[in-house]
Amino acid sequence: MDLKVQSLHKSFGEIEAVRGISFELKAGHVLSLLGPSGCGKTTTLRMIAGLEFPTSGRIFIDDRDITNLAARKRNIGMVFQSYALFPHLSAFENIAFGLDTRQVNRADRERRVKQALDIVRMTGFENRMPRLLSGGQQQRIALARALVIEPDLLLLDEPLSALDSKLREEMREEIHRIVRELEITTVFVTHDQSEALVLSDVVAVMNAGLIDQMDTPQQIYRAPATSFVADFIGGANVLTGHRDPEGGLFVCDVGINLLLSENGPATAIAIRPEDIELTELREEVESEPRDRVKILRARFLGNRFEYTVSTETGHSLVVRSDSHVAHREGQTVGMRFRADRLIVLTN
Repeated sequence: MDLKVQSLHKSFGEIEAVRGISFELKAGHVLSLLGPSGCGKTTTLRMIAGLEFPTSGRIFIDDRDITNLAARKRNIGMVFQSYALFPHLSAFENIAFGLDTRQVNRADRERRVKQALDIVRMTGFENRMPRLLSGGQQQRIALARALVIEPDLLLLDEPLSALDSKLREEMREEIHRIVRELEITTVFVTHDQSEALVLSDVVAVMNAGLIDQMDTPQQIYRAPATSFVADFIGGANVLTGHRDPEGGLFVCDVGINLLLSENGPATAIAIRPEDIELTELREEVESEPRDRVKILRARFLGNRFEYTVSTETGHSLVVRSDSHVAHREGQTVGMRFRADRLIVLTN
C-alpha cells in the first residue's frame, strides 16, 4: 500500500509540533523519520496511526483518506517504544489480541498466530508470560502482534531504544529481514542515524517540525542539503565562510581556504571527519601545502581513532582515522581535506 501525507500540521495549544510536512512512500518501501527529540517525528507517526488527529492536512493509504478515521479502522500495525504487552496475557494471547477484536474464527486465529510466531522466530515461546521474556523476545512478540493482523502499513516507534547495543544490532537485522520478506510498507521513527541508514529505502530528516531533507540513505549521507542535515548525519564539520569573488577559493571563518571545483552560491562547506587526513610534520615535506592543527583530544574507538583538533584560529574540528596510526594529545600535525569529498551548502 502507498502512503501519502499532504501538508500535515499539528498544534498543541500554542506549540506547533508539526509545521506542514508532505511526503509519499511507495508500497513495500521503508521510510525512517529521523531527527532529534522534539522535532515532530513521533507526533507525525501518531497521526498516521490515528492516535492523534492533525490540526490540518490529509493522510492517504492508496486512495483511501484515513485522516479522520479511528485508529481501529485503519488496519495499521504498530510497535511501541515500550512494546506495550499485556502483562496478564501469554505471548500467544498478546499476539492474538488484534484478531480477537476483529472476531477472527478460532481456526484462522490459531493459524495466523503460529505463522506470526514463526516469522519472528519465537515458535515455542507462545505460552510464556511477558515477565519471563527478555527485552528482545518481548520486542519480537510486539512485532508479531503488529504483523498478525496483516496490516496495510507497519509503524515502528523507536522499537530498539530499550535494548543493549549488541541486542539492538541483532534486532535491527531481524526487522530488516522481516519487512523485506513481507514487502510491507513501513514507517520507522528513530533518533539513531545508523538504524535509519541500515533499515530504510528513504530517510526523512526532521528539524523543528519540518522535513529538512528526504532522500535515499546514500544521498542523505553523501549530499546533505542543509547544515543541520550535514551535522546530524555523520557529524560532519560545517565550516561557514564565503567565496572569494576573484577566484574559486572558499574562505572559511576557521582560517582555512578551500578550492572548490563547482561554481554557484555557497554559505558553508561540510567535510566528514573520515575525509580529513592528519599527517606528521617532517622537515623533508614541509613545503607541501597543509594546515597545521593541534590535537586537543584523542579517543580510541577500536577500529578507529577520533580526534578533536584545534586550528590556528582556535576553532575545533573532529577527525576520524585508522586506528593503526596514532597521534598524541598536544601534538601539532598537518591536516588535509579530501577535495573530492567537500560538500557545498547554501543554507
